[in-house]
Amino acid sequence: MASNALLSLFSMILVSVVTKLIFPTSPLAFGLTIFLVPLLTYIISSMASSSKLPPGPLSIPIFGNWLQVGNDLNHRLLASLCNRFGSIFLLKLGSKNLVVVSDAELASQVLHAQGVEFGSRPRNVVFDIFTGNGQDMVFTVYGDHWRKMRRIMTLPFFTNKVVHNYSEVSI
Repeated sequence: MASNALLSLFSMILVSVVTKLIFPTSPLAFGLTIFLVPLLTYIISSMASSSKLPPGPLSIPIFGNWLQVGNDLNHRLLASLCNRFGSIFLLKLGSKNLVVVSDAELASQVLHAQGVEFGSRPRNVVFDIFTGNGQDMVFTVYGDHWRKMRRIMTLPFFTNKVVHNYSEVSI
């Protein structure tokens, strides 16, 4: 938290000095300062925190990867991103990070070995708009609704016969 304040202060001082040198007393200097301070703060803070995160497509400030994926976060898009960035990659949806795991063994490790830690997701207004208040299977919060949805999805799709029939199908 303190590092974000320091980054903001550093950005503000840097932009202020540069704009005063270039545009000593103009409204343009004020406008540039107002625009560049948040942008520099975002860029510096994302560079500092991104070293711990998996790779992913370049994101746009504020929007993240929404403009690239839109409403169409389907299996073909995820497969193409998997080919580019590997079996674990990061999508930024707004200000939230979405880590996609596309390897069966890694997904099993994440969901079974560490299920409680990764089983829930924070509520988000943007997700609520696109998922009907989190009532879908992917973005639902861990709890009674999640357990009901899991039971509904597991029975028809993951029986031995269905898994065997589709085991040879590739994306």
